[in-house]
This record gives sequence, structure tokens and C-alpha cells, in this order.
Amino acid sequence: MGGHGLFLGAAAFGAALTLITEGLSLGHRLEPGWLLASWVLAGALWLRALRTRRGGPSSLAPVGPVPRGALWAIGPILALTGAVGLLSPPNTWDSMTYHMPRVAHWSQAGSVAHYPTHILRQLWLGPGAEFLVTHLYLLTGGDRLANLAQWLAFAGCVVGSAVVAGELGGGPRARGLAAVACATPPMAIAQASSSQNDLVASFWMLSLGYWVLRFRETPRPGAAALIGVSAGLAVLTKLPLVFLVVPWLAAFVASAGRRGARRAVGCALAAGASILVLNLGHVVRTLPLVERADASPRARLEADRLHLPPDWTMYVHTTADPRALASNVLRNAALHGVTPSERLNAGLEEAIVTAHRAMGFDPNDSRTTYGPAFEVGPFRLHEDFVGNPLHLLAGLAAGIAVWRRREAFGAPARLWVWMCAAGAVAFCATLKWQPWNSRLHLPLFVLAAPLIGVALARHRRLATVWATGFCLLALPSLATTWPRHLVGPGSVVTMSRTAQRFRNHPQLQPAYEAAAKVVGDAGCTRVGLVLGGDGWEYPLWPLLRERLGADLRMEHVLVENGSAHLAPPAGAPCAVLVIGVGLDGPIRWKGRAFVERWRSEPVRVYRPAP
Repeated sequence: MGGHGLFLGAAAFGAALTLITEGLSLGHRLEPGWLLASWVLAGALWLRALRTRRGGPSSLAPVGPVPRGALWAIGPILALTGAVGLLSPPNTWDSMTYHMPRVAHWSQAGSVAHYPTHILRQLWLGPGAEFLVTHLYLLTGGDRLANLAQWLAFAGCVVGSAVVAGELGGGPRARGLAAVACATPPMAIAQASSSQNDLVASFWMLSLGYWVLRFRETPRPGAAALIGVSAGLAVLTKLPLVFLVVPWLAAFVASAGRRGARRAVGCALAAGASILVLNLGHVVRTLPLVERADASPRARLEADRLHLPPDWTMYVHTTADPRALASNVLRNAALHGVTPSERLNAGLEEAIVTAHRAMGFDPNDSRTTYGPAFEVGPFRLHEDFVGNPLHLLAGLAAGIAVWRRREAFGAPARLWVWMCAAGAVAFCATLKWQPWNSRLHLPLFVLAAPLIGVALARHRRLATVWATGFCLLALPSLATTWPRHLVGPGSVVTMSRTAQRFRNHPQLQPAYEAAAKVVGDAGCTRVGLVLGGDGWEYPLWPLLRERLGADLRMEHVLVENGSAHLAPPAGAPCAVLVIGVGLDGPIRWKGRAFVERWRSEPVRVYRPAP
């Protein structure tokens, strides 16, 4: 595929995916037959558009040549991560609590409309990646291809990095190093076989940068609209990307402004309209649930309004102190400095704590910290924690090289440096430090890959050294990243899909399987759920579907937050599963009493009272 065609086709696909999902949801027609018909129609329209554009200037311009050595390195990585993704069911922690449960609820309802839930993240977090997972889930009848969304985004980032490196003025060696730099971060490899959404978000950020570069060359409304599509899909996929998107949009507006007021207004409207159209459905569904900041607690309760998110201050800085930015830069960088050596980790932690003492700032200040106290380590090859130390060094070296030799690099490369730096600063200035922030850094590493290729590949030997280091660092992640091991005990090759779903919480498997048997033996196809805010819901869906088939209906009951009034389920369930929530005595739902009939902590099964 041509370089231009990659990003153009992806933008068309992402827009079609969103519009099909939103359109079918309006009539509760998010079903396999309607999906298939919609995609056939979309494909026909795309082929017609390609015929119309045949012979166009650069729509199918080929990606420049990439050294064979880079292809030999990238090919096995893509193949192995793809195989692991196919052999593994979704088993990321967040996938069990909200990524996959929302997919199951949407598939059941035939719509992405909000619904009553104990886990509010199923509603307000960006749904862009889950739209694709939902289509795959419905068309295949299960989660066999649920991890494909992230893998496709991973492959797109790798190829797209080579394309962007060419746009930045890099030759074949630069394109090859950029692709290798994008394919080898341990966090990218860990997520390529998962059902998270950071790689999907990373691809849309890379696409946004590409279209900003293209707009600078050819400032037309079409390129502006594609900027809006990429930005809109990035924000729709992951809300924190707003802070990374803004600098790119500012660069776009500045470039458009140099072309005259009329053209600038037209281009800004084209981009803004694209962003609005793609996010309108989710915004319209969510805004009515946002709690008014000035409402009293009683008024908020009476209005059935949902605080969105449960508390913004949990995730976003609540201080403008410049020391907070310095603190976050140090602590976020430290996430990528964790090594298997406890001694080195302790030394790095002491150095950062000492720097905080010198600033007179607490490294665990609640205004800048979310989660447990700051520490460096322990080292974990885990999809939520693993760092990218060599890639961080390479990105910094590339940025310094371009800055020091500005005359030797073109304007696109210099702009890319500024945008990467602005994104990193925006991230550290707005989002609180968390021990799992390294996965949220993934878009920054993907954006840095083309820059690494252009800045560090000018000498063959240097490029070879960097590429070799990247590949060696990738090997452990390919083989043993938790929770999807390729080799060793618990390999995805030998472990059942059911057992893999519980890799992060194995103690739950016996209780969940026993509860599913109790409900299945009773022939109960309508099941109520009562969960905590971080409850593991998704494993129940495949377990119960195996026993009850397509007739299964599951809904959250006894919901007491602001989502309680959203399209409550009709009728009463014939069983209620209570997981990790303490309830005393019988429970009542829609005029019926339910009593506890079975228990295996933390799961209890309630059935209608006689």
C-alpha cells in the first residue's frame, strides 16, 4: 500500500466504523446482518472512490524502500504478536472490568446507548477502539478476534512510522530504523496482543501528525478534514489524548493562518466539523449525565446525574505550581528506568527523592499523584508496567541531534521535534503520576519513532547499533510478557482460553465457574449483576454463554449511581450474581424478593424467594 494510501484508507475506515456503529445503534440494529450489509456498501463506495481517483497525484505513492535487515526484524515481531493475540482471549485487567463488558452489553442491546451499570467507566471512557472490537465480536460470535484491533493498529504504527520518516526527509535507512524503533518498545509488544486501546490511540496520533505535515505542503480543506478525522478518532479512542492533540491542532491552525483568513476559516471549519461528527454520538449520550458542579448533593441525587468522571481530580493536576511539572517529568521518566537490578532501582529512586527534597516538593503530593506511593520498581514484564528505557534514550538523543543541527534538518523534522516535546510536556503538566503511566506514554514513543529514524540513521554503523539494541531489548517482551506468555509455564499455546481469562486474578476462576454452573443448571437465561466499581464482569459472559447460548441476557441491577435511570431492563431476572459486594439478607428488585441460594466467595447467587 502507498504511504499516502495507508493513512487515507485508515481515516476512511475509522470514519466509516464510527458512522456505521452510531447509525445502526439509533434503531438498535447493531447486529451481524446489518453490519455485514453496511460494510459491503462501504466497501463498494470505497472502490468507486478509488476508481475516480485513479491516476491521482500521490494517493498511491509507494512507501520508499526499507532495508532488508529491518524487514527481517519487523516480520517476526508482527507474526509472533499476531499469533499470541489469536491464541489469547482478552485478559487485561481493564478489559475484564470495562473494555469487554461494554462490548458484550452493546452486542446484547444492538446499540451503543448507555445502560445502567455499577462500573461507570463502561459509559464515559472513549469507545473508539471498542467499536471495532464490537464489530469483530458480533461478526464472529465471540471474542476470538477481539485482540485484532490492537494488532492492526500496531502494524499500522510500524508501517506509518516509515512513511512519516520519509516525510521528514529520511532515506531508506531512516525509514528502516523508524519502523524498527516503532516495532520494538516492550510496551508496544505487550499491548499488540491485548484488548487495550493505547496502540489504537497511538496510530491516530501518528495519522494526525502525518496529515498536519501534508497540510503544510498542500493547505486544502480535504487535508484539513483528514486532520479533523484523525484528531476526532484519537479523542474518541482515549480521552487523555486531548492533551496530546491540542499542540498538533495549534500547529495546524498556525499553518492555516499563514494562507489567508478566508482559507484559514474554511480549513478550521472542515477540521472542526470532522471532530464534532465523529464524537457527537458519545458526547450527546454522556453530557446529560454530567453532574453540575454547582448543584447541591441532594439536587444532584434528585437529577440522577452522574459525576463524569467520578472525580476529575483523581486523574488531573490540581495545582499550577511549576515544581509539579518538574516532579512529573522526573517520575514519569523513572518508569522507563526500572531494571532487574534492585540496587540500581533503589539508587534511581533515591536520586529522584533527593531532587524533590531540593525542590521542596513532596513526590507523593496528592495534587500530582494517583494511586500508590512513588517507587522505582520492581521490574515487571507486564503490559501495565513495562518501560521502554532504550527508546527513551533514543528519543532524547534524536531530539537533541535535530535541535543542535537545525540547519541540517528540514522544517518538517524541526516541527516534529517541537510537537513531540509539547506532547510530553502537556502530558506531565496535566495528568497525575500513576505507576501504570508507562502504557499511557505509548503514543509519545510511536510519535518519536520517525524522529529516531531520521536523526540517528545518518551513519550506517550507528543505525545498526541502535536497531540491534532495540531488537535485543524486544526479545524478553516477545517471549514472556505477562499475562500472555509465549514460552514457559502457562504459555498461551498450552493454556485453555478460560484459564487465560483469569491470568490476572486466578483465584476467581473456581468461584466463577461454579456460579456459572449453578445458574446454567437452573436454566436461568436472564441474569442480574451486582458488582463493585472495579469488578471483574467479563469472564461471566463466555462462561454463561457456553451453558445458556444466545438466549442469555445480563443486566446490572440495584444500581444506585446516576446511571440507574438509563433504560432499565424490562422484567426481573431469575438469578442475581453478587460479586465482591456485601449485602445483608434478601434483596428486592422490581417488586420481587431474592434470597441467597449459593455462595463461594466472592460470588453469591440469589434466586427468587418462594
